[in-house]
Amino acid sequence: MLYHNRCPICRESNLNGNGGFWVGLLNESGDRLLFDFEKEIDHKLYLKYWANPELERKVSFLGLMAHMAVEDAELFLKGEDLLAKGKKLDPNVCYEGSRKNAMHLAALMDNVEDVKLLLKYGADAEFMDEDGKTALDMAKEQDAKRVIALLSEKQNRSG
Repeated sequence: MLYHNRCPICRESNLNGNGGFWVGLLNESGDRLLFDFEKEIDHKLYLKYWANPELERKVSFLGLMAHMAVEDAELFLKGEDLLAKGKKLDPNVCYEGSRKNAMHLAALMDNVEDVKLLLKYGADAEFMDEDGKTALDMAKEQDAKRVIALLSEKQNRSG
């Protein structure tokens, strides 16, 4: 389960109440240290995400998918993450300023597990990015054999 104010990717870093970003580090001798990046984080960015829980959910979900944290990402698709209030996240959400989504990224990385998860929750395999490319197009460009096989099989069944 995700923890409120924890980084959805590493689950170690915390945002404090003032928007400070605390990062847990291990030094060479194995000692755990906390480093405060408060002055390095743009406070406006912090407010942008906390003022808009849906944007925070979207960014967290896409980060989890990029890091192949399938079980945690699935909580968002089920509407069981901490900010969901029972609302399921659209599996086709795009990266900010782009029309690329988690399936495009999974295709580029030949990550068949992520593609299966997204399809299970209704992701559109024909969703096109700003260049008119689907996840299958991107998989073919990268010679991502496992994703090509999965998406081609889906396309053949539905077409």
